[in-house]
Amino acid sequence: MSLEARAVSVFVGSKALLNQVSLEVKAGQVLALIGANGAGKSTLLRVLSGELAANTEVVCLDQKNLKSYTKLELAKRRAVLPQESSLEFPFSVLEVALMGRAPHLRGIELPPNP
Repeated sequence: MSLEARAVSVFVGSKALLNQVSLEVKAGQVLALIGANGAGKSTLLRVLSGELAANTEVVCLDQKNLKSYTKLELAKRRAVLPQESSLEFPFSVLEVALMGRAPHLRGIELPPNP
């Protein structure tokens, strides 16, 4: 599996949050994004995950444009773990973990209540 971004740019008005950023990560590789606050690390991750559309971009997962995948296909192939998150509902740890399995289920498959 590989994830590639080519010439990703994100502008808000005339301000560039990202300007012509490219990278490629292959299965098994570890990549660290480092930089000062406001350097665009989170913005790049949002583009790579499909959460944010860039002004100019080519993002490919296994040599296929991210935009050509269905939402279900993407949900089965990738996951995003945010730095911070909070739940507004009283879910158990098991229920939260099972949410990641939702794209792979065919129907309602819940764990038994204790």
